[in-house]
Amino acid sequence: MIEKENKYCSYLKVDENKIDMDYYDGFTGQADYENRKLNIAMFTNNYFPFIGGVPVSINHLAKGLSQRGHKVYIFAPEYPNDRSARSPDTVRCKLLSYYKTKQFNFAVVNIFSSEIIKTFATLKIDVIHVHHPFWMGSLGLKLGKRFGVPVILTYHTRLEKYSHFVPCFRLVYKKILSRHIIKRFGQKCNVIFAPTNSVKEYLENIGVSGYKAILPTGIDLDYSENIKTTEIENIRKQYANENETLLCTVSRLSEEKNISFLLEGILKLKQKTQIDFKCLVIGDGPQKNNILSNIKKKGLEKTIFLLGSIEPEEVSKYYLASDIFIFSSQSETQGIVLLEAMAGKCPIVAIRSSGIEDIVKEGYNGFKTQASIDLWSNKILLLMKDKKLISEMSENACLSSKEYSIDKMAQKAEKEYCQAIDCFKKHNRIDNFKHQNTVTHTMKKVNDLNVL
Repeated sequence: MIEKENKYCSYLKVDENKIDMDYYDGFTGQADYENRKLNIAMFTNNYFPFIGGVPVSINHLAKGLSQRGHKVYIFAPEYPNDRSARSPDTVRCKLLSYYKTKQFNFAVVNIFSSEIIKTFATLKIDVIHVHHPFWMGSLGLKLGKRFGVPVILTYHTRLEKYSHFVPCFRLVYKKILSRHIIKRFGQKCNVIFAPTNSVKEYLENIGVSGYKAILPTGIDLDYSENIKTTEIENIRKQYANENETLLCTVSRLSEEKNISFLLEGILKLKQKTQIDFKCLVIGDGPQKNNILSNIKKKGLEKTIFLLGSIEPEEVSKYYLASDIFIFSSQSETQGIVLLEAMAGKCPIVAIRSSGIEDIVKEGYNGFKTQASIDLWSNKILLLMKDKKLISEMSENACLSSKEYSIDKMAQKAEKEYCQAIDCFKKHNRIDNFKHQNTVTHTMKKVNDLNVL
């Protein structure tokens, strides 16, 4: 506990001689924080209908927190032509621009809008949780300072792995700037959530010295527990014969996801064995046409099926219908699809990386290999040859996934929120009069603004 307090204190520049102070007085047990109901604001640069790991992570955490009685408001972009159902707790923010490129579509929120500030001011927010170290994250940080509430950051994305999106100075961005961005922003936050221990170590290695807590993305076990057997059987009949092994992967079809490695691995697998198998690729992205071209070039049209984007609650059917989940990305901070696949009783074969290391337990719920096509394909082949091993690892994978339920992750987040709030108030010596005076003054300024 002293180590935890010390990390909080060192960042907040508290006198080290006061390290023995009880910064959590009146906050001694689980029941204390479970009885508190919080108003939580989350800020994100992307959200549904955009499909990606960050929107899924936010959605799952918000659902878990809401089920525990907290109020979660998600400040997210207002996408053009979005016809999806609107949640009253999702604050859609008007855009400055919407860029469409070959690689990616960017929704750029107008973070200078007084409407966002006014909406935020009416919600009586207790804690701000930002999900990117720039733009909407910067707005969340600014509002935290203005309204006197702590700011939490989740480090979702290995920025250096996305250097190919940068129009110029890519090497500088990859080697220097990406680390500078997360370090500089992280130092301004009160708490940083790292999805895995290896990611936490990475943050420490690049010099992020503030308090860090491990908070994996929770998975919604309801998706895989309430599916009819007939739905699973129909998928298998559609894509694989009775005795064929069905492989599956879920990934955005973009350069950083390393799909070219996966295609080479599948080709190598066909060369190594006469065992019949098929592979489902779920997801969409800018590399789709290149991938289709490579599949044809390698003669894999009857082996690999690109299914496009599928709704998260529907993807679980494909996990349950599959025998093995394969993964080639090295850009993940956690890889939530691995946990979802485990919930669907799929053993994993993946490349070792920071987002994989803590999730896949070697020989128990899957295998991790170096970025070697031979090693990777050999592990898939090992499972394909041994139905008993697949069965054992499938059950182990399902058991592993239950440790990451959205309720358990929400409980962890809840506790960290409450500790951050208490510690923030204590360290900053915000008395009620001063705090109320600041908020009242801000509200007056907001009310004087012309709302867009």
